Amino acid sequence: HCSAPCDEVRGDRVCTVCRQLVVICGECRAALPEYHCPAHRELRRCYFTFLEHFSLEALREQEAELSRLIADIDNPHIRTGKSRNCRKTLARQWDRVAARIADMA
Repeated sequence: HCSAPCDEVRGDRVCTVCRQLVVICGECRAALPEYHCPAHRELRRCYFTFLEHFSLEALREQEAELSRLIADIDNPHIRTGKSRNCRKTLARQWDRVAARIADMA
């Protein structure tokens, strides 16, 4: 998240994707709604546990980004290095986002 020195590990600071503990400074903690570990940092714009506080436009952006990531995994010409389990995780999140969009529409 940032390069500020921080060595406090707390049980309430976990990656929203995998639940791994995340070391995060107090400033980033206050600024971010949810946290992502280094392995899932690329998902910080499209993968959130709590979708209720996002606008319809923000949810559509998340849906588009998730679709792109899934398509990249499915494309045999792009070597993403992502596993089928990763694809399933992204697809489940896409389903959650799509359901939230349908609820709001």
